[in-house]
Amino acid sequence: MMSVDYETIQKIQTLGDDVLVGVAEVAALTGFSVLTVRQRKLPGLEPVPGLSRLRWRLGDLRQWMRTRSEEHTSELQSQ
Repeated sequence: MMSVDYETIQKIQTLGDDVLVGVAEVAALTGFSVLTVRQRKLPGLEPVPGLSRLRWRLGDLRQWMRTRSEEHTSELQSQ
């Protein structure tokens, strides 16, 4: 089981949507492993193109997480 990085999550909460975040931050927020994020195995969440390192726009990540949460909620309600 992966440990939750509450310190990173708390720091990220105050940042704006246009801030770029890296692999460790995406892993902390989503609960996926660093390896899973690095291998880009998160369907529908693509890194910013053209950069030398993997970076995601925080607003895109937040929207992706909201969408996944809504899909999960609707699946539970339809059962």
